Amino acid sequence: MLIVHAGGDGDYVLVHSWIEGDMADLAIYSGPAGRPDALRPGRAGLAPCVWEAAVLAHERDAYSRHVLDGTGPLAERLTAWGADTVAGDVR
Repeated sequence: MLIVHAGGDGDYVLVHSWIEGDMADLAIYSGPAGRPDALRPGRAGLAPCVWEAAVLAHERDAYSRHVLDGTGPLAERLTAWGADTVAGDVR
């Protein structure tokens, strides 16, 4: 999953992926507003903001519901997970 967030203090890009079944990996990049060429890995300890965390929480719930707890063929569970998106502004 990719989150692109134009924050008040700069731009943020979060790259979230599922690894080893139920473990997640998250990389956060940040940089000055409007300067995608200046994005760099975020500082140690940087965590998602409250709005980004809402999207990550939806992703966790959808992944758990459709993939980990779902029934039926894996391809169908993955399709259902991919269709379970956040609509509109999370604020």
